[in-house]
Amino acid sequence: MLDNIVIIFSLLVTIQSIFSIFLMLYAWEDPERIEKDQPCKKFINPTLSFSVLLPARHEEKVIANTIQGIYDANYPKRLKEILVICKSDDLGTINVVRKKINQIRNGKNSIKLIIFRGGGNQ
Repeated sequence: MLDNIVIIFSLLVTIQSIFSIFLMLYAWEDPERIEKDQPCKKFINPTLSFSVLLPARHEEKVIANTIQGIYDANYPKRLKEILVICKSDDLGTINVVRKKINQIRNGKNSIKLIIFRGGGNQ
């Protein structure tokens, strides 16, 4: 039984490999195909706003970098809102989030800390 599974798996991997090689050779044959399949290089100006809901629980070590990464995303800051959600007993994460908000301090309050009480034990 195990031999059959190994043979079937090997056959599937071989078929997938042959297909991948075919696709590479197809693209290399005509370099213009590669250019046509490239993503857009020019985008319209963003007009839609969005909110990032960022739940955090015992994330003291990484939450500051996560907030910074979202804040630095290639999208207009005026159209982006970051809501960090923490439980009231997670003082370590709450303190780090507050420090990061004060450090960024973009003047528009686009980063907010939401603290809640209750909920399930996790």
